[in-house]
Amino acid sequence: MQKPSPEDQSPIASWSCKSSILSSMPAPTPKRRRFQFSLRTLLAGALLVALLASYIGTYYRLSRRGMAESGELFFYVPVGEIHGPEDLWKHHWLRVLFYPANQIDQEVLGGPAPVIDVTWELTSFFPHQCDSQCRQSVS
Repeated sequence: MQKPSPEDQSPIASWSCKSSILSSMPAPTPKRRRFQFSLRTLLAGALLVALLASYIGTYYRLSRRGMAESGELFFYVPVGEIHGPEDLWKHHWLRVLFYPANQIDQEVLGGPAPVIDVTWELTSFFPHQCDSQCRQSVS
């Protein structure tokens, strides 16, 4: 058996041989993954999903509580907290905020609409239509 010559054992010789073999082969194309997102995109998507879920959950909780209290038309705030027109600012603000969700609820699920406006002390203008309990509360 013959010993290999020192030229054949040198790392440079083996490297040049391998590089010539690799250069003659076509370069493999990297396999692209289908759904590749950056961390920033994933965090932004998770934030949007969380905000949308909290919006829908808050609308659902407030509207269903209001429907349970009053029936056909509802307030976003508890009826017990409303004592006059100055107490409706929160309801009006929530009505504007949840307008898109309420429209979807009305069209798709057939839900009721929130109260738009309340007329206070209308019975004082028509005393003949007011019963005795109402007259005592107005006086």
